[in-house]
Amino acid sequence: MYLGWYDPDKKKSAADKINDAAARYRRKWLCEPSVAIVNVADAAVEVAGLEVRGSHVIPPNTFFVGEDEDDE
Repeated sequence: MYLGWYDPDKKKSAADKINDAAARYRRKWLCEPSVAIVNVADAAVEVAGLEVRGSHVIPPNTFFVGEDEDDE
């Protein structure tokens, strides 16, 4: 299951936006996400506890955090 997160705030880093999305995922689903799928422009960041993957089909400022089906 993934949580979609959109954050256009130009003052925040991609890592901060991913951390915000992961925090919301934890509150909503009461478990830890393991993957963040982001636009390739944001994929160069490192976030503790998450594998960050870039995808050309994800729009900028949009982040999907969750778990792979293999992780469940």
